[in-house]
Amino acid sequence: MRLNGRFFGVYGSHSAVSAATADGAINGLGVFGGLYGARRFAGEGMFDYYLGAAAGRHSFSFDFARTTTITAKGDYTYFAVLAGGAVSRQYRTERWLVTPRLGLDLAYAPSANVSVTARQGGYSETGGLGLGAVGNWRIFFETEFSNALSEAESLPYQLSLIPALLCEGGIEQGSDCGFGLGLGLFSQDPDQESRWSAEIDASATQTRRTIALELTYTRRIEALKGELEAGVSLESGTRPLATVRLNSRF
Repeated sequence: MRLNGRFFGVYGSHSAVSAATADGAINGLGVFGGLYGARRFAGEGMFDYYLGAAAGRHSFSFDFARTTTITAKGDYTYFAVLAGGAVSRQYRTERWLVTPRLGLDLAYAPSANVSVTARQGGYSETGGLGLGAVGNWRIFFETEFSNALSEAESLPYQLSLIPALLCEGGIEQGSDCGFGLGLGLFSQDPDQESRWSAEIDASATQTRRTIALELTYTRRIEALKGELEAGVSLESGTRPLATVRLNSRF
């Protein structure tokens, strides 16, 4: 069995920023698209992949507390390419679907120029700075334990538990390895027109500890042959990030 397709969408985001030296917000608007596919091997083995790109423009405004507040406003345009693939196999037990998965994710964004205007009282100054290229890779081995939503007799939702081992790195960075644990709840209306999800993802490596929460509601829009997705996410040490995306696959 083979499955191939394309996807595209637009997104908008808003993130509040609060730090010891400044407070403000970052707003973004962009587009993304690409190819995806899956191929089933003999038995229950599966290979899936994706190749995509994203581009957008983000603007920011920060206030730095001084005797007279300094306000910095600016914007930048970015471009990124994303790719990944994984092999997996599903096993069925009496109560659970067990799916081991080994995969690789890659991301690269070339350098970008940032335009900034700083104002303090009646004075202002405009300048620019450069954002260096960013490249990241991630190798993971995870095993998902889940109940099949269509077969859950006592649960009105799908429960997913995903322990993982991972290694990641980037341009001019060494590798950083550790482990992760994901927990998700997923539910879909009987008419399959909408669904919601709540996910918690935690990871610990040699250099960092993170925990993130994401809530998402998705509604199918038949006229656009796509889905409208609204969500909010929160990662340890940051303010909430709200996003709205219009996705389409064909």
